[in-house]
Amino acid sequence: MNPVPVLVLFGPTASGKTALLDRLFGSAGAYCKAEIISADSMQVYRGMDIGTAKPTPGEQNRIPHHLIDILDPCEQFNAGEFVRLAKDAIQSISSRGNLPVVSGGTGFYLRNLILGLPAAPPSDPEIRCSLKQELVQNGARHLFYRSSLMVPGTLFCLFLDFFPKKQSNLHPRAVKDASNSVWRELCGKNEFI
Repeated sequence: MNPVPVLVLFGPTASGKTALLDRLFGSAGAYCKAEIISADSMQVYRGMDIGTAKPTPGEQNRIPHHLIDILDPCEQFNAGEFVRLAKDAIQSISSRGNLPVVSGGTGFYLRNLILGLPAAPPSDPEIRCSLKQELVQNGARHLFYRSSLMVPGTLFCLFLDFFPKKQSNLHPRAVKDASNSVWRELCGKNEFI
């Protein structure tokens, strides 16, 4: 695979990235044709329009956009999937003679696209299934408690000590973080599930 020139525009949500790209590439007299690859962890989801500053239909008509509205909110998406899809889009855009522009604010996605994904084995489906069953049977509080016992001094341990009444209202992401902590302890690795 030959190297392809790519423009990267990085910044927080609603900082004007889309407006800038529309001014640069959205008119018939633009210096070159470009296509935008979204590097936003929420814009990949259909229906997640509020709070994501998704490009308007008009903006998407003027400049083709990729990796927007490709998944339902119940589907998982991660940096590895982003890198794979973004690299495919970069090659496809370049093959059409257009400039690939990666634009967004999810730094983890951009870092992995630019520097490459870290070497990590795939997660073990049996352990993942076991952790999910444990979560269903015993609840998030148990999973947090278990992870804090396995890894003393972690955020989970501090969470349990300082916010005991909040344990019943845990956000799903916090549960995943607790699962990751248990996974690392079970496997003796620092990779995430």
